[in-house]
Amino acid sequence: MMSYLVLARRLRPQTFEEVIGQEHVTRTLKNALVTGRLAQAFLFSGTRGVGKTSAARILAKAINCLGPVEEAPCNVCASCVEINEGGSVDVMEIDGASNNSVDQIRDLRENAQYLPAGSKRKVYIIDEVHMLSKGAFNALLKTLEEPPEHVVFIFATTEVHKVPATILSRCQRYNFRPIPPGQVGEYLLHIAENEKLDLTPEAAAALARAARGSMRDGLSLLDQTLSFSGESIDLEAVRQVLGLIEPQLISDIAQAVLQSDGAGVLSCISGIAVGGYDLRSLYQELLTHFRNLVVLKVDPEAGGQTLGLSPAEVEVLSHQTGSVTAETLQLCLQGLIDSERMLKAATQPRIAVELALLKLCHMIPVVGLDEILIKLNSLKNGWGEEEPERRPPVQPQQTRPEPPPPALSMEEEALEPDEEDQALESGYDLKDPVADWGEFVSGVRGLKPSLMALLQKVKPVGLEGNRLLIRNGSSFDFLSDPERRKELEKAVAAFFGRPLKLKLLLKPQGAGHQKTDNKANSAKQAALNDPQIKEAVDLFNASLVEIKPAK
Repeated sequence: MMSYLVLARRLRPQTFEEVIGQEHVTRTLKNALVTGRLAQAFLFSGTRGVGKTSAARILAKAINCLGPVEEAPCNVCASCVEINEGGSVDVMEIDGASNNSVDQIRDLRENAQYLPAGSKRKVYIIDEVHMLSKGAFNALLKTLEEPPEHVVFIFATTEVHKVPATILSRCQRYNFRPIPPGQVGEYLLHIAENEKLDLTPEAAAALARAARGSMRDGLSLLDQTLSFSGESIDLEAVRQVLGLIEPQLISDIAQAVLQSDGAGVLSCISGIAVGGYDLRSLYQELLTHFRNLVVLKVDPEAGGQTLGLSPAEVEVLSHQTGSVTAETLQLCLQGLIDSERMLKAATQPRIAVELALLKLCHMIPVVGLDEILIKLNSLKNGWGEEEPERRPPVQPQQTRPEPPPPALSMEEEALEPDEEDQALESGYDLKDPVADWGEFVSGVRGLKPSLMALLQKVKPVGLEGNRLLIRNGSSFDFLSDPERRKELEKAVAAFFGRPLKLKLLLKPQGAGHQKTDNKANSAKQAALNDPQIKEAVDLFNASLVEIKPAK
């Protein structure tokens, strides 16, 4: 019986055009061959299974091909056939993980001095070059910087950050990108057509997502599924082979989280645990699901190529994003990412998953920034968009006569008419300024702390027409500042339902102290009128206690 050659090996790319998803690399290499600008050392970096080693072999063939077609390897000449079969003595492929000692690199350096046996150039391909020891890298430096003209080095690595900067600076570096799921799925369908396989688009999309950007992994998974279901592969077969959770279950959990339904979340997780699914795999599926929701919310046109989803899957996800804000979806995704470390360290994954999802339930919903700004603008404008609730007018109290103002000495700033003070609409509940002053002081909002402190120290004593008489209990006239008076009168008018002017009754002065107190009051008033002192009083909710003359 002939040995079976897996798809990943049998379908390895043989030309630059067959390398999927790396056009930025293949085009540059082809142009370098055409123009003759070929470097002495190349470094191919990228995740597993994206074509690094295949591109290195294709480049080695193109360099030594006896009959190149537009500088591409012909794959039929003796040199190309030898390289394809791994029998060329001038193209050596070395595993950096098992050949990483200083002695082995010294042997390589010495052999590089000899001319090629039958090819144009010697090509050394070192795979996983980051596994070389520090001494091996140092032994390679000089030869790498000034190699013989007949030698080309090609390095490949999945962890480029472990390669010393001295090596990187001596190479032309090419970064191989993860292959988008859409391209992986299309290629799997193309392979299935050539191999006479019945592969559904939904199954190809599921395999492409499971490959996570690696074409080799996608072909290996296709091989595995073929062994399970034969030549007919549907989505259910892929789920059973890969242990994937039913998408509807993932969608149900996500919907329960978005609706803050903790009981629904626990019920879904219980059903999945009873079904024998791996809860860590469930968590990864949830991460992918919420990431897809965020992408579709931000870009509704993203779908097949970007996310590797079928049209039916895109429709289901789009329906789920319609009732939530982008901020809510981003919060869910961020919460899952933050809890991932807890899940990795948990000895009981089910409890960790339940805790992470219940935390999300208590964080939702999130109000969007636009909605917050609209509400703030409404508050800033007064009543907002809606009219305040109308209440029937209450007749003024007749049983409590207003006491006459006491005969006290007073200082009052001339009252000027204010165009902004307009009579409020009839129908408001007219409160008694004298009886309800305490309610006003406790309920007023938006005033500076210093003004709130002053209001708590004054007491209303009566009304004179539209003037409210208030007693200060001291000889300090805090209404002498026009801006402060205007702000207080506006708050009083809004609360009591009609415009009122404030009239301050000051504490009487004794005859012997009248002159001294007048002088002190003048100094205090001058200090309070100073802009810097006024700002300090308002900022720290302070009061002026004493004034001392500067020496």
